[in-house]
Amino acid sequence: MNLAEEVLAAAGLPAPDVAALKLEKIHTGSLSEVFRLTGSGWDLVLKLCSFDLREGVRRHPDARLRTAARCFSIPPFFSSERERIEIFRKTSGVALPEVVAEGRLDGGLTFTLMKRLEGIGWGREARAINRPRKRKRALSAAMGRLLRELHAADRSRPPTEDWPLAYAEILHCEADRLPSRVVGSERTRFDLHRRLARVADRYRRIDPGPEVLAHGDFHPSNLLVAPDGSIRALVDFGLSSRGPESLDFRWLSVLDGAEFLREYGWDASRLADARWLGAFHEMLWEAGLSQVFMPT
Repeated sequence: MNLAEEVLAAAGLPAPDVAALKLEKIHTGSLSEVFRLTGSGWDLVLKLCSFDLREGVRRHPDARLRTAARCFSIPPFFSSERERIEIFRKTSGVALPEVVAEGRLDGGLTFTLMKRLEGIGWGREARAINRPRKRKRALSAAMGRLLRELHAADRSRPPTEDWPLAYAEILHCEADRLPSRVVGSERTRFDLHRRLARVADRYRRIDPGPEVLAHGDFHPSNLLVAPDGSIRALVDFGLSSRGPESLDFRWLSVLDGAEFLREYGWDASRLADARWLGAFHEMLWEAGLSQVFMPT
């Protein structure tokens, strides 16, 4: 049984013409590989993860990894992508993926199977559509409106974390896990901790916004657009987690920030704060994913 057959069997989906099944890799990320599965009446997107973060986090002696797991409760390891998408669907003004099945294969691979959405991906063609400055402003404004809609889906809960404290833990955990060949000396590591403490202190003094369910990777590359450049769909909820609303400002630097913030609902006078928060959360994600979570 090949991989395509195994996935369809695990999902409980029929494949009357097994010979017609075709599996084409379309993306390789830090946590998963993404394929297009076609044939036998199907046109699906398959996401595969070859390792499981949960067991490593549970067994690790450093409790800060469990803080990271709470803060970054990303699917499929600590939550269900299907459940996350259905929450967002309540307020989304664009199409979102429909998860057909999610689970685990006999060999340990974790899979998520979704119906494929139509639209132009953020490749050369989509960049060309939005290249003029006017189009960039329009796209940035549309993304701000879309993010406001998404965050409205689950904004009413009381905070689940002291986010500045938790994020400081994660950054210091990263500093401790950096190998000596990268840091150079323990004196340098100590200086890094001091600088991270100053960064964390600044974060505590800037309002990052109320807690929401964040998309986690709200970048133009995760949009599907129509030929006129309008947003048709949003994909890739694999980094979704709860956190301050500015957690979704990571990619503000590639947008027209003023247009984005105005449509999202932040005052334009906070543009500098929003950019700093975006850079902070990008550093935080890199800390959580590359140093804290990734298997060594």
